Amino acid sequence: MISTTAVDEAAKHFAPDNFQVVPARKFEDLHIGEVFRAPSRTLTDAHAAAFQTVSADNHPVHYDVEWARKHGHSAPVVHGLQVLAFTAPGATLFPQYIGDVFIAFTELSCHFHKEVHSGDTLYSALEIVDLTPQGDTGTVTTKVTVHNQRGELVLSGRHKYLLKNVEFKHCTLALDISFAICYCRVQITSRFAAGLLRLLATKINRNEATPQGTLPPRASLFDYLNCFRRSTNEKGLKSKPPNSE
Repeated sequence: MISTTAVDEAAKHFAPDNFQVVPARKFEDLHIGEVFRAPSRTLTDAHAAAFQTVSADNHPVHYDVEWARKHGHSAPVVHGLQVLAFTAPGATLFPQYIGDVFIAFTELSCHFHKEVHSGDTLYSALEIVDLTPQGDTGTVTTKVTVHNQRGELVLSGRHKYLLKNVEFKHCTLALDISFAICYCRVQITSRFAAGLLRLLATKINRNEATPQGTLPPRASLFDYLNCFRRSTNEKGLKSKPPNSE
C-alpha cells in the first residue's frame, strides 16, 4: 500500500501547467516530411446519422439504399464533408505538439477520389510539405490523405496553419537593441537619444503598439526611428552630424 506521505509528496510536485501529452515544439522545430497519423476508424450507420443531424443534409443518396442503387451506387454514400472531417488535425498528435504556438487553422482544400460507404475503415494522415516563416509568425502546410481498407486513396488535400515564430521575435529584439545603442552613440544629441530610448522601451514593453496611429502593428525599430526623426524635425530638434563640434 502506498503511504499517505508518498501521495502527499507526489501531489506537491504536480504542476497542471506542465502536464503535456507530448513535448511542446515551436515552429523552427518542425521539419518537412514529418507525418502525423490518426487512429483508424470504421464508419457505421450511426456516424452517418449523427452527421446528418449536424449538417441537415437529407439527400437520399446518403440514406436510401434503393435510391442509391437505382442511381448507380453500390450502397448509400457517406457524406463527403464527413470524410473530410477525418482529416481534422486534432485526431492526430500534431496539435498537442504545437499547442503553445498555434494561432489559427487558416485554409483547407480537398479532392474526393472514391466513394465511402458504411463499413469502410478509414486511415488519415497529415504530412508537412512546406514551412514558410513570415516574420514573427510562420505558416505550416500539410498534405492530407485518407485511405480505405483496400489501400485506395479516397480523399487528398491541403491544410494550412498559422503559428507564432518565437525565435524570430527574440532575434529581432536583440537586433533592435544593438541598433539603438549604435545609433545613439554615433549620430544623435543627448536630447534625441533620451527620446529614442523611451521609444525603444515602448517597443519592448508593447510589441503591438501603434503610437499615434502612425505605425503598423508589429512595427520594427526602424519604423520607430523614422517616425521619431520626422517628429523631431517638425519640432526643430535636428540631430547633429558626426564630428560637427
